[in-house]
Amino acid sequence: MRSRKTVPADLSSKHLFIAHLAEKLQAMEAGRLHLEPLAYRVHVRMLTRALAGYPEAQLEQALGGSHSAVREALANRFFADTGHLKELSGIRSRRTVKGQADRLMARLRGNRAVERD
Repeated sequence: MRSRKTVPADLSSKHLFIAHLAEKLQAMEAGRLHLEPLAYRVHVRMLTRALAGYPEAQLEQALGGSHSAVREALANRFFADTGHLKELSGIRSRRTVKGQADRLMARLRGNRAVERD
């Protein structure tokens, strides 16, 4: 674990636990471990709870590059907190969809006005 040097002492055990959970999840997803649905859901829930007290910037720096499960959990947490996708393309997509929906609603309102006359 190359990133352990950058982890504060008070978070080192949490760091190891998060890394362990992320590695187990990756092994299940890759087929290196037998995928038990209940065990997978329990590991995801434990990972989510373990991430709760860990500063996001440090977590992304320490584990985000090497563990896709951590990146995914952070993205899910961001979406749950803000209602937006973390990536820039998510923000662009939301604006595009909102613009298209607004145009569609305006067109439908216009058609209703014509029908009423």
